[in-house]
Amino acid sequence: MGGGCRRFPQRGGLRLGGVGVREDHEPAPSPRALALPRMECGWPASPRLAIVRGDVATRLHPARWWHAAERDKLRCTLCPRYCLIGEGQAGFCYIRQNHGGRLWSTGYGQSTGFAVDPIEKKPLNHFLPGERVLSFGTAGCNLGCKFCQNWDISKAKLDEHASEVATPEEIVALARRTGCAGVAYTYNDPVIWAEFVIDVARAAHAAGLANILVTAGYVTAEARADLFEHIDATNVDLKGFTEEFYQKHAQVLHTRNPSRSQSRPFPRKCGR
Repeated sequence: MGGGCRRFPQRGGLRLGGVGVREDHEPAPSPRALALPRMECGWPASPRLAIVRGDVATRLHPARWWHAAERDKLRCTLCPRYCLIGEGQAGFCYIRQNHGGRLWSTGYGQSTGFAVDPIEKKPLNHFLPGERVLSFGTAGCNLGCKFCQNWDISKAKLDEHASEVATPEEIVALARRTGCAGVAYTYNDPVIWAEFVIDVARAAHAAGLANILVTAGYVTAEARADLFEHIDATNVDLKGFTEEFYQKHAQVLHTRNPSRSQSRPFPRKCGR
């Protein structure tokens, strides 16, 4: 989604820990590293746990928007797929999982890459023109677009993809350190990692930064208000013009065209 995600060798560009960050506003940036010291801010007070499978440890964060369903399964209510998830299973997006009768998110605090982009690349017009934003995403997606340009992360699982662990405060600190005016949640659809978006966006506002959401808009009314509470601008991606197109080419189920249904309820207060 939104502006093509490219990952770069760790020896080039900016770095948060070990993940490369590219400054796209320069025509040919010379490789240089900026080390961002780890902040002693810790994780949110909510409990976290690690599931270990072989030599893979997956960090889990309590998910919101779900309830218990039949046959000891959980119903995720974040997006209109309403996935019915059994014990040890994941939803369509890969990163929302049922462990011990609770729904968890593996996307919280993990990114598959960072980039410093011109805001026009999101693309946005007449919103902070000429400014730069720190863009990042995770892995997985709640759509299955056959033409996805970021398929290598949207159809990936975090334990199969190089990822960087970062707190909301560290991401905001990186945005300020690199001279960005805001943070953009993009590459894979940020709806599926809404818990992390909300916490980063809140921290960004506290630091005087703008928040930009690049999304297909496939989110339920139940979760929409919380997701957009701290969002200043959004680009709702239009994938096609008919319900048939969405069903056939994006694997969207039992809903109207997401971009059409989500554009009207977007808060009028957006814009800085």
